[in-house]
Amino acid sequence: CPSTAFKKETLGLMCYEFHDDQRTTFQNAKEACESRRWKLATVINEETLRLIRHHMDYGKRSNYKYWVNVDPRFNESFDESWCAYVYSASPTGNIGYYDDSQCSNNYGYICEYEALNTTSCNALVTPRNAYRTGTSRAVGSTVTFRCFPGYTPYPFRSSRTFTRQCLDNGEWDGVTPFCRIIPILPTRPPRPAVTTTTPVPTTTMPMFEIGKS
Repeated sequence: CPSTAFKKETLGLMCYEFHDDQRTTFQNAKEACESRRWKLATVINEETLRLIRHHMDYGKRSNYKYWVNVDPRFNESFDESWCAYVYSASPTGNIGYYDDSQCSNNYGYICEYEALNTTSCNALVTPRNAYRTGTSRAVGSTVTFRCFPGYTPYPFRSSRTFTRQCLDNGEWDGVTPFCRIIPILPTRPPRPAVTTTTPVPTTTMPMFEIGKS
């Protein structure tokens, strides 16, 4: 299953990603899963319910509710126009149903998707004015980029090193830098020194004529 920030459970070849934040309507939950090319988890048997219940056995999750789909073959009384949610109950968990009037309630939700069988990531392009260390594209391998001397990376990073790792979902983490030339600011000629002259005060002495007696 891809590495994400959300708790995941697996059952057979399926991954189930739990979004615990109780702030999503039924329609928004479906759209959130579909935006990632997944779908809202479907309860198809008791094993699926048991898996969800296992997630809810931890702490405050026991009070949570999660939007799901229900396979009509699992519950023949289920009308596909309803919205369904799962809540904690012994021993496997229970399913609750709403008609359209309450599908705007805010619960968590569960996405499901098939487990990936990824062994490598797509090739990375070395940016202009940069060099790289590492060429492997296998899952778990890393590639490092650094700008040539005289160039500065964008986004700026004090270490000037950008390392990317091939994740198990076939994607590279991190970012590749854009290397820009370091601008040379024009220099200004030095200003001439300013000198000041302090006038020396002069005193005019009165002239006396010495008379003869």
